[in-house]
Amino acid sequence: MIDDKPYDADSEIEKLSKINAAGLMNLTMKDLWDKFYRSFGSLQYHKANIILDCIWIELGGDVIANSPVQTDFDKIELAVAENFSKFTKKVGFEQNNIGEEKTFAKHYRLLIKKAVFLRRLQNKQGKGTAYVNEEDDWE
Repeated sequence: MIDDKPYDADSEIEKLSKINAAGLMNLTMKDLWDKFYRSFGSLQYHKANIILDCIWIELGGDVIANSPVQTDFDKIELAVAENFSKFTKKVGFEQNNIGEEKTFAKHYRLLIKKAVFLRRLQNKQGKGTAYVNEEDDWE
């Protein structure tokens, strides 16, 4: 006994389980972000967007449905989808879409916006590189 409290094995197991789950989440997120940067850096924007969707799946589970966060993400996602639909050449469009430079440039900016949104959400949830306290002025 420490401090006159009996040892609670179940509580210790639960704490260890949470630590392990957090560690696995960190590894998953690191892997996804690494894949995103490689895809984005090699102009594979469609693949990069799919990876951002995987990041959203990981983070979105802790977002309340119909919340402002969900609404903001949906707006970004809709803009990405609408812009993607403007490309005439879908497969391999990253490599060479002559005449679609403005659409390509907009897609680039939208993916950056989506990635920054997700990184900020990850940090706000305490799952990222910087922890943001709820009382802090995040915006």
